[in-house]
Amino acid sequence: MHPKILLLLLLFLATAQAAAQKIFPSPKDCRRLPPDTLYHEWIDDTQLVVIDHYSSWTAYTDCQNAAKPMGTDWRMCTPRQRNIYLFRNRKNEMLYQYGGVFSQSDLHKLRPTSDSSRLQSPIPIFEEDPPFIQLKSGTFLLFETSSSDRGMLGSFGIVDMRGKLILPADYSHISADEKYIICHTKTGKIELRDHDFRPLPEFGNGLKSLRPSSEYPNLYIGIDSLDLYRLFDEKMRFISGGYRHLDGFIFGQARVIRYTRRAEGQETRGIGLLDSTGREFIPCEYNEVRHFRPNSKATAAQKGEKWGAIDRYNKPLTEFKYEFVNTFHRGYAQVRLGAHGSPMGLIDENGKELIAPDKYRYIGTEFNCGLIEACEGRNCGYLDEKGNVVIPLIYSNVWGFQPNLQKAQVQKDGKTFFINAKGEKIN
Repeated sequence: MHPKILLLLLLFLATAQAAAQKIFPSPKDCRRLPPDTLYHEWIDDTQLVVIDHYSSWTAYTDCQNAAKPMGTDWRMCTPRQRNIYLFRNRKNEMLYQYGGVFSQSDLHKLRPTSDSSRLQSPIPIFEEDPPFIQLKSGTFLLFETSSSDRGMLGSFGIVDMRGKLILPADYSHISADEKYIICHTKTGKIELRDHDFRPLPEFGNGLKSLRPSSEYPNLYIGIDSLDLYRLFDEKMRFISGGYRHLDGFIFGQARVIRYTRRAEGQETRGIGLLDSTGREFIPCEYNEVRHFRPNSKATAAQKGEKWGAIDRYNKPLTEFKYEFVNTFHRGYAQVRLGAHGSPMGLIDENGKELIAPDKYRYIGTEFNCGLIEACEGRNCGYLDEKGNVVIPLIYSNVWGFQPNLQKAQVQKDGKTFFINAKGEKIN
């Protein structure tokens, strides 16, 4: 190799190594720092002190993971201590402690009770260790006791900000929203409580999981002992259920799958749609169904092997005769009678076939300036809403018209330029 090339290569490798060291630290640079101690505002004669083991553990494992990006996940294999939630009085006497263990003999290591120069405000939220929760009746601490030292979840309980135990650490998970406290027991059941911690025994029976919908807070999603989804309103009244699968909401609709057992013992799968109230407005009777786009009256659905279009009242708008119906876009959907690559047509949201799928290789998704792009073979042009050719198919490529500019970009003989709605070249 030529000496100059070799020198440049060595210089490049040295530069790359130096850059990598800045991005990926060496494991020797990773230090597990002692925990932070966070002092909270006094409430009468009681102060909460948090021994924050989580932050130092996170910094250490993140450093190790960055040093060995293709190696072991250090969060999964590095022991960590639970945070300690200590309540003390003004005599520096321990009143209560939760989470990890703090020795009485270490109380002298804490900041003197008369020193309030380092108070935490607002209350910090820990990413994985339980946070403080805000209820109608006040702020409460959700604490965790260890069941494993390797980042696994333990048992959860709740105390108030004076350290009084409200709920013992008997739960695998506790969450709260604006209406309820949802407690998951170790036996796989749900306990529902109001914001005053009063149990609501009539709710949650038969469920092993319950959560509010992230998109619609007045809608609750539960999973029963058969692993089937159920939906409830804000008063925990049953709306619909029996679903094997429930997708997230898109455009205010959730796609659901229900299996129905036939007399001969076989199960048939049906797909439908729920609205934002949890109501099944498209029944689970289709092999596939697409979401309705905003302000669209129609969507595509598949029955058996064929596709068609339905409206929001589940009324068929077309025959189920197509091999493909695309998502409706601004009132129109592309269709094919054959497999991929066969001629494409266009239907409107009333189910009317505007352009028959018997000629054009490609049809655009929407009309602009009254025109839509179409290609037959390698030649492209523009059609009107009746399927008539308005601008001849003489271009190698075309794009949709820009309504605000009343022009479209086309390509011909290797040159790209703009034309108007009459097909005339413009600057």
